Amino acid sequence: MCLSSNDFFTLSNSGGTCCSSAYQVALEHLQHHHPAGRWNIYLFYFSDGDNLPYDNTVCKGLVETLLTQCNMVGYGEIRYHDDASFYGWMGQTTPTPSSLQSALQEITHPRLLSVTITHKEEIYPVLQTFLQPKEAAHV
Repeated sequence: MCLSSNDFFTLSNSGGTCCSSAYQVALEHLQHHHPAGRWNIYLFYFSDGDNLPYDNTVCKGLVETLLTQCNMVGYGEIRYHDDASFYGWMGQTTPTPSSLQSALQEITHPRLLSVTITHKEEIYPVLQTFLQPKEAAHV
């Protein structure tokens, strides 16, 4: 489903987040438009980790499938206490991993990189880590 920018930023739903829909759309797009044998595919997904509990297993299965199609899959979880801690205005406590990140960390695959972002200054280095050759990546 495609939405206009206005709809994307103004529509809301109180039903919760179902992250597998993004992975499913990515997989379908790759299979139909960018077959693995013809493209170098690097997939990045950033989330606050908020996901419906029953969907974590679905996400895990889709990521495992995507790893057969992609050179690398990166999951970046943005975790912070509040805007003040994310932007460096005050101290930060170490939050626990989300259930989605915990489910994805069960996948032991050399081309899956999972990172946690707690401050805005970490975003660019995380992207650099995602794009490093695998033997140089430390996450």
